[in-house]
Amino acid sequence: EFYRKNPTRREIFAYMCEVGEKYNLPPEILYAVAYAESGFRQFNKNGSPFVSFDNGIGIMQLTPGSSPIKFNEEKAKYDYKYNIRIGAKVLLEKWKDQNTVGELYGKKGNLLPTLSSKDPLILENWYFILWAYNGYAGENNPNKLPMYISKLNGVKMKAYQDRVIDLAERDLRIKITKFPKELLPD
Repeated sequence: EFYRKNPTRREIFAYMCEVGEKYNLPPEILYAVAYAESGFRQFNKNGSPFVSFDNGIGIMQLTPGSSPIKFNEEKAKYDYKYNIRIGAKVLLEKWKDQNTVGELYGKKGNLLPTLSSKDPLILENWYFILWAYNGYAGENNPNKLPMYISKLNGVKMKAYQDRVIDLAERDLRIKITKFPKELLPD
């Protein structure tokens, strides 16, 4: 069996630009999610597929069973481009939740708040979608932090979506306006 290695960041971002153009999704968002989720790892140092403690697979940390998109797990483990495409589709499904009325935590309404013009190419409009990508979790509410997370044996100091935005700003040298904490629910 041949040794599998991770693609370079340049290869990853170039492919994310293709996917972004195809799906009308900012490649900067894909890039920052991949950075936060896996550090751009599709494979471990020994060449085996990168699978996290919660069964997230590859670069985009696709999680079987909890993904709104059905996907081929084996292909997601070995094909980084497939992994990125499915990650993009998951983000787009979360984007639709801004217009989906349902019940979440006993409250009926749109599953996600909508920001601004709902233009997907405006990076700031992805704040709640990033939150949802990591799960509709209260632990990602900046108003609940710092929070002790027993699974992670530590204290969570920054919400997932804020960490993703910080990584995008730092690594891609772009500016994304932060969502004001005081406008978030308790």
